[in-house]
Amino acid sequence: MTNSLSTLKRAGVTALLLTATASAGYINKPAADLPEANRSPAAPLPADAERAFPREEPLLTLLNWSNPKSPNHVPPDVAEPFIRKLGVNHVWGWDPSLPCPVHSVHLICQTYKQITVPNEQEWMYVYLRTPWLEKGEAPLTVDMLQGYYSGRFMLPRTVDPALAVKVEEEDAGTFLPPDAYAVNPGKAVLTLSGGTAGKRYRAIFLASDKGFNLIHHKQQLSYPRRRIGDGTVSSVKAHQFNWLKTFLNEHPHADVIRPTSEIFDRFDRMADPVAPHTARLPIYSRNAFWQGMSPARLKRFEQRYGKPFDPRWIVDHGFGEFGFVPEEGYRQWIDLIRGELHVYVRERNNLVHQHGRRVRVFYGDNYVGLVPSLGDIAHCGYDEAVSAMDGGPGSVRTMTEFPEPTRVIVRFPWSGHGTEPAVLRSAFDTRWRWMKRECLFQCPDGFTMGGLGTALTGYPVVAAETERIFDDFRTVYDRTHGQEVFRHKDFNVYVLNAWGNMAAWNTKVHYLSQHLLHKVLVDMPVNVHWLSFDEVIERGVPGDATVLLLCGEPGTAWGGGRYWRNDALLTAVRDYVTGGGGLVTIGAPTLVDGELALGDLLGVAFAGYANDDCAAHLWNINRWSMAGRDPETFPHGGVMPLAKVFTNAHCMPAELLPHLETQYNFWTLRHGVHLRPAGAAIVAHEMAEDVGDGAP
Repeated sequence: MTNSLSTLKRAGVTALLLTATASAGYINKPAADLPEANRSPAAPLPADAERAFPREEPLLTLLNWSNPKSPNHVPPDVAEPFIRKLGVNHVWGWDPSLPCPVHSVHLICQTYKQITVPNEQEWMYVYLRTPWLEKGEAPLTVDMLQGYYSGRFMLPRTVDPALAVKVEEEDAGTFLPPDAYAVNPGKAVLTLSGGTAGKRYRAIFLASDKGFNLIHHKQQLSYPRRRIGDGTVSSVKAHQFNWLKTFLNEHPHADVIRPTSEIFDRFDRMADPVAPHTARLPIYSRNAFWQGMSPARLKRFEQRYGKPFDPRWIVDHGFGEFGFVPEEGYRQWIDLIRGELHVYVRERNNLVHQHGRRVRVFYGDNYVGLVPSLGDIAHCGYDEAVSAMDGGPGSVRTMTEFPEPTRVIVRFPWSGHGTEPAVLRSAFDTRWRWMKRECLFQCPDGFTMGGLGTALTGYPVVAAETERIFDDFRTVYDRTHGQEVFRHKDFNVYVLNAWGNMAAWNTKVHYLSQHLLHKVLVDMPVNVHWLSFDEVIERGVPGDATVLLLCGEPGTAWGGGRYWRNDALLTAVRDYVTGGGGLVTIGAPTLVDGELALGDLLGVAFAGYANDDCAAHLWNINRWSMAGRDPETFPHGGVMPLAKVFTNAHCMPAELLPHLETQYNFWTLRHGVHLRPAGAAIVAHEMAEDVGDGAP
């Protein structure tokens, strides 16, 4: 592939990789006006700290279920021999009051540990929204939490009404004055007396959240005052830090502190967690900046940027993923959250360092505000970082490429208990091939096995496979860690998107084009960069670019959406190509307003959608509610991006099913383009097999 790309560059030819699929940062630095404290790094762990771990050894960790109430509980006399057999040197979940046979990593839940927050101003909120509803002559009554898990959410009673609830008219796209409606927070009912008969309206409102770690415990849900508090609020922060100091003093066997979340607890499902799978809405993203909606922070945003926060930046843009084209205000909001979170995290990490312990972050449980590609993990003073392999290819490079000098541990997301040995081995081999391609390209500092941990003692087949993969990783580490991998040093590939470097190796954006692109790029011996549309508009394509990749479904942050109406962007890309630059497009980018904005350059014209159903539902930058999905067909009332790969049949609009073929777990829509004789070539067709698992 390297030869083909360099040929393209020399010839100044464009190539189009067509992916007709049913799928779906700010400029790489914090805002200039962040307080100086937000730009200062955290104090490092003292070099002579008692528990400093040798840097020449790999960090090999495993989970131990030390809680006797857990069905996976493993007593110490059983767990210790297994730990030694695997050769791990860190165990997390060990009883902190007992000596550990190796280094002990203790988990703490910073967001709500032993905290009851009665003050509504200190709660953490999210913005939710109702479906569009038509008003008749009589007042319209709206059940605001219909379709949501009402046992999890509560509407505030004392928060500023201008922040708490907004009612939007669909046609006008404006909010009604507050005197047009009344809200009963206790019953979560809104009564719309104003407005116009025949028009459609929706409510967008703040709701408090009990947090992921509480939704499975019914007894805790019965206490409405138990809320997730905003960790940056002084009273909540003081409680957390006092608890942490006590813990550090009373548990000398805890070598590493691993918070299970920071300010915001992870937010997994909006709908009832015990409902059938088809009635749940998965909202799980490490980029969920939308969870920071405390009233004080919303007011600080308006004071700082001179405009109110618009909740439509959240509810109409996929709830926190990086797949949409962001509004300027939302990028400013992200800067605000990052700055406030960094101050909090650095102070907490400094406290841990003062006690001679290390801090480990698990980059995967909604660490809102931590962006590895912007240097946030090292900036905040973490000593170690664990990155989950859940997203497939790209997961390892998400961390190994950015967080120096933090030590990086890769988590293998596999337990496999109760699985047939042949199926288990196949799944093992597939995921290990994903991981090994990236580990060989740039080896991380450690390895951990997700899932059952020491409970694997009850599953001999799985335990044997686990032992083998630890041995495999040690072999890779011994031979490659710290070694420089070969690259064509002057071969620079720039991946264009709306977020720039902020979205580098973002495996949580599950668009088919990105999934396939990562499979190819993770170990290609070239320099991969992530370039924002704004940077190109401002400064043009970088002069050292060998190949520019326009890779993404139309309307997404990767396809470009509205950016392709910008003449400066179009001119910059045309000048780059006509000057000899290589261009590869994937997923029909530059499609806007029904045409390919660079169709003349690409040598193709958009042939139109296969039918009206596709035009209405496919690659729609809006969401289900905006496309007229009613609560009966989309019962959980949540939001799902339309411009996204549908990995399950129940997520697919029924109108599209007759036009789709299945490839693995992807749904692919076939439709063509009109080729023009302009020297363009279709160099590959989108098929999962073409760049399958473990492809060279």
